[in-house]
Amino acid sequence: MIPAAHFLKQRAHWTERPAHYEALLLEPICVESNQNLTSGGCYVRWEQDHWLTKRFYVAGMQWFIANTQIGQGPLVNLRLDVQALVNEGGVWNDPAVPAAYWGKEFGRPQVLEAWGKHPISFSSAAKVLLCCELAVAAMLKQRDTVGGLTSAGQIYSRMGIVPAVWNIIGFGKEYVEEARALDNNFEGNLFRNAQLVRVDLIKQLAPLKGDGGTVTRDTADKIREHAPTVRVNVLGEVRAWPGSHIGAGIACDAEEVDVG
Repeated sequence: MIPAAHFLKQRAHWTERPAHYEALLLEPICVESNQNLTSGGCYVRWEQDHWLTKRFYVAGMQWFIANTQIGQGPLVNLRLDVQALVNEGGVWNDPAVPAAYWGKEFGRPQVLEAWGKHPISFSSAAKVLLCCELAVAAMLKQRDTVGGLTSAGQIYSRMGIVPAVWNIIGFGKEYVEEARALDNNFEGNLFRNAQLVRVDLIKQLAPLKGDGGTVTRDTADKIREHAPTVRVNVLGEVRAWPGSHIGAGIACDAEEVDVG
């Protein structure tokens, strides 16, 4: 995948928390074929398809740890303050998003999952960023700078949310079985040609049972480009929304997203 740092360069001048939640995304959730897009460049109603599912990574956490020296404890301790701020409608309040999407609880597990570079829901990822902001704000009350930051809102110039919501039309169990029948080293060849990090990513995208996972846009494009052509189960385009089973699961942890 494209490292998160590539997208973060575009917001190096940010000094405040973005006004709309879509601005937290380092890449808009869409494909070229989308016709109806939001002001943030995402396809309309992406929230219903993805918001509550673990398909998002917090980018910049390693930078945050290294530069601010703020550990897990302070972030976890701020979780109730963050949830209260969200419940009061104090941040990213949009009538298009039901209050239930933000959830009524925000706990220690979500902070630790983001810390460990695991996928979490969009609302949890946004709340983790708020924890980071409030932690810096608290320290700035005692000193002029924190890790080179002079305002808490500056964290958004180095942090954001990486969406891993993409899948490939037709890339399911039937396609993989047909591809294997034509090439008994199908996974290995696709792994090398698409420059994947782990070969088991393919099994997570197209499991024998259950829903297939999702990946970042760049990884989906590479897999689609290098996936072999078969006769029956022809692949379609990369898409940003889930199917009935393909792309209906959580993000594939075998992708090992570079979130910085």
